[in-house]
Amino acid sequence: MNIEVLTPISAMDRGDPEDDYSLGQFADRAEQFLLSKRWCKSIRNGYFGLGNEGILGVFLFEISPGHPDVDDWLWVVTGDLPPAYLVCDLSPDPPSALRSYIREMRRWVEAVHEGRSIDDEIIPVNAPATREYADMLESRLDLLEELVLSQYDEAERPEG
Repeated sequence: MNIEVLTPISAMDRGDPEDDYSLGQFADRAEQFLLSKRWCKSIRNGYFGLGNEGILGVFLFEISPGHPDVDDWLWVVTGDLPPAYLVCDLSPDPPSALRSYIREMRRWVEAVHEGRSIDDEIIPVNAPATREYADMLESRLDLLEELVLSQYDEAERPEG
Protein backbone atom coordinates (compact mmCIF):
# COMPACT_ATOMS: atom_id res chain seq x y z
CA MET A 1 0.00 0.00 0.00
CA ASN A 2 1.50 3.28 -1.14
CA ILE A 3 -0.20 6.17 0.67
CA GLU A 4 2.08 8.70 -1.06
CA VAL A 5 -0.11 8.44 -4.18
CA LEU A 6 -3.30 9.15 -2.19
CA THR A 7 -4.66 12.58 -1.29
CA PRO A 8 -5.20 13.40 2.38
CA ILE A 9 -8.90 14.01 2.97
CA SER A 10 -8.03 17.42 4.38
CA ALA A 11 -6.47 18.39 1.02
CA MET A 12 -8.98 16.82 -1.38
CA ASP A 13 -11.44 18.75 -3.54
CA ARG A 14 -14.57 18.30 -1.45
CA GLY A 15 -17.01 19.59 -4.07
CA ASP A 16 -20.19 21.45 -3.18
CA PRO A 17 -20.69 21.37 0.61
CA GLU A 18 -24.47 21.56 0.11
CA ASP A 19 -24.55 18.51 -2.17
CA ASP A 20 -25.29 15.29 -0.26
CA TYR A 21 -23.55 13.35 -3.04
CA SER A 22 -20.31 15.35 -3.17
CA LEU A 23 -16.97 13.70 -2.48
CA GLY A 24 -16.68 15.79 0.68
CA GLN A 25 -19.98 14.43 1.97
CA PHE A 26 -18.86 10.91 1.08
CA ALA A 27 -15.63 11.47 3.06
CA ASP A 28 -17.61 12.74 6.06
CA ARG A 29 -19.93 9.74 5.88
CA ALA A 30 -16.97 7.36 5.68
CA GLU A 31 -15.46 8.90 8.83
CA GLN A 32 -18.81 8.79 10.67
CA PHE A 33 -19.30 5.18 9.58
CA LEU A 34 -15.97 4.12 11.09
CA LEU A 35 -16.45 6.16 14.26
CA SER A 36 -19.84 4.49 14.78
CA LYS A 37 -18.08 1.15 15.26
CA ARG A 38 -17.22 0.27 18.86
CA TRP A 39 -13.85 -1.10 17.76
CA CYS A 40 -12.75 2.27 16.30
CA LYS A 41 -11.54 4.61 19.07
CA SER A 42 -10.45 7.38 16.70
CA ILE A 43 -9.24 8.17 13.21
CA ARG A 44 -5.59 9.13 12.94
CA ASN A 45 -5.43 9.83 9.19
CA GLY A 46 -7.73 9.66 6.21
CA TYR A 47 -6.96 9.56 2.49
CA PHE A 48 -9.03 9.86 -0.67
CA GLY A 49 -8.39 6.94 -3.01
CA LEU A 50 -10.86 7.29 -5.86
CA GLY A 51 -14.37 8.45 -6.43
CA ASN A 52 -16.97 10.05 -8.58
CA GLU A 53 -19.32 12.83 -7.50
CA GLY A 54 -22.81 11.45 -7.08
CA ILE A 55 -21.68 7.82 -7.14
CA LEU A 56 -19.07 6.80 -4.56
CA GLY A 57 -15.85 7.47 -2.72
CA VAL A 58 -13.13 5.01 -1.70
CA PHE A 59 -11.13 6.17 1.32
CA LEU A 60 -8.23 4.74 3.31
CA PHE A 61 -8.13 5.34 7.05
CA GLU A 62 -5.55 4.79 9.74
CA ILE A 63 -7.45 4.26 12.96
CA SER A 64 -6.77 3.74 16.63
CA PRO A 65 -8.42 0.36 17.15
CA GLY A 66 -10.28 -0.37 20.34
CA HIS A 67 -9.57 -4.08 20.07
CA PRO A 68 -6.32 -5.98 19.34
CA ASP A 69 -7.94 -8.00 16.53
CA VAL A 70 -8.78 -4.88 14.51
CA ASP A 71 -6.47 -3.65 11.75
CA ASP A 72 -4.97 -0.16 11.95
CA TRP A 73 -5.63 0.48 8.25
CA LEU A 74 -9.03 0.05 6.60
CA TRP A 75 -10.65 1.00 3.33
CA VAL A 76 -14.14 2.49 3.48
CA VAL A 77 -16.43 2.64 0.48
CA THR A 78 -19.42 4.95 0.70
CA GLY A 79 -21.68 6.95 -1.54
CA ASP A 80 -25.02 6.23 -3.17
CA LEU A 81 -24.75 2.64 -1.93
CA PRO A 82 -24.34 0.80 1.38
CA PRO A 83 -21.16 1.77 3.24
CA ALA A 84 -18.61 -0.91 4.08
CA TYR A 85 -15.14 -1.23 5.51
CA LEU A 86 -12.56 -3.61 4.09
CA VAL A 87 -9.19 -4.81 5.33
CA CYS A 88 -6.18 -3.90 3.23
CA ASP A 89 -4.62 -7.38 3.02
CA LEU A 90 -6.02 -8.19 -0.43
CA SER A 91 -6.58 -4.59 -1.49
CA PRO A 92 -3.31 -2.68 -1.82
CA ASP A 93 -4.81 0.18 -3.85
CA PRO A 94 -8.15 1.95 -4.36
CA PRO A 95 -9.28 0.00 -7.48
CA SER A 96 -8.63 -3.33 -5.76
CA ALA A 97 -10.53 -2.09 -2.68
CA LEU A 98 -13.48 -1.26 -4.93
CA ARG A 99 -13.23 -4.69 -6.59
CA SER A 100 -13.29 -6.30 -3.11
CA TYR A 101 -16.31 -4.20 -2.16
CA ILE A 102 -18.19 -5.27 -5.28
CA ARG A 103 -17.27 -8.94 -4.75
CA GLU A 104 -18.44 -8.91 -1.12
CA MET A 105 -21.65 -7.03 -1.89
CA ARG A 106 -22.41 -9.50 -4.69
CA ARG A 107 -22.13 -12.31 -2.11
CA TRP A 108 -24.82 -10.51 -0.07
CA VAL A 109 -27.03 -10.09 -3.16
CA GLU A 110 -26.61 -13.78 -4.04
CA ALA A 111 -27.44 -14.89 -0.48
CA VAL A 112 -30.60 -12.77 -0.47
CA HIS A 113 -31.68 -14.04 -3.90
CA GLU A 114 -31.13 -17.63 -2.77
CA GLY A 115 -32.85 -17.11 0.59
CA ARG A 116 -29.69 -18.01 2.54
CA SER A 117 -28.65 -16.50 5.86
CA ILE A 118 -26.78 -13.22 5.69
CA ASP A 119 -25.63 -13.43 9.30
CA ASP A 120 -22.42 -15.42 8.95
CA GLU A 121 -19.46 -14.56 6.77
CA ILE A 122 -21.45 -12.11 4.63
CA ILE A 123 -20.61 -8.42 4.68
CA PRO A 124 -23.17 -6.46 6.72
CA VAL A 125 -25.42 -4.27 4.58
CA ASN A 126 -27.54 -1.51 6.07
CA ALA A 127 -30.61 -2.46 4.05
CA PRO A 128 -33.38 -4.99 4.47
CA ALA A 129 -32.49 -8.41 3.07
CA THR A 130 -35.27 -8.35 0.48
CA ARG A 131 -35.21 -9.16 -3.23
CA GLU A 132 -36.10 -5.53 -3.98
CA TYR A 133 -33.03 -4.17 -2.15
CA ALA A 134 -30.81 -6.94 -3.51
CA ASP A 135 -31.90 -6.07 -7.05
CA MET A 136 -31.25 -2.35 -6.48
CA LEU A 137 -27.81 -3.08 -5.05
CA GLU A 138 -27.01 -5.47 -7.88
CA SER A 139 -27.81 -2.80 -10.47
CA ARG A 140 -25.58 -0.29 -8.65
CA LEU A 141 -22.74 -2.83 -8.55
CA ASP A 142 -23.14 -3.39 -12.30
CA LEU A 143 -22.86 0.37 -12.83
CA LEU A 144 -19.77 0.58 -10.63
CA GLU A 145 -18.08 -2.07 -12.75
CA GLU A 146 -19.17 -0.45 -16.00
CA LEU A 147 -18.60 3.23 -15.19
CA VAL A 148 -15.88 3.29 -12.54
CA LEU A 149 -13.80 0.12 -12.54
CA SER A 150 -13.66 -0.05 -16.32
CA GLN A 151 -11.57 3.17 -16.25
CA TYR A 152 -8.94 1.44 -14.13
CA ASP A 153 -9.09 -1.84 -16.01
CA GLU A 154 -8.46 -0.02 -19.30
CA ALA A 155 -5.60 1.98 -17.79
CA GLU A 156 -3.96 -1.23 -16.53
CA ARG A 157 -4.16 -3.09 -19.87
CA PRO A 158 -0.91 -3.14 -21.83
CA GLU A 159 -1.07 -1.47 -25.22
CA GLY A 160 -0.47 -3.45 -28.36
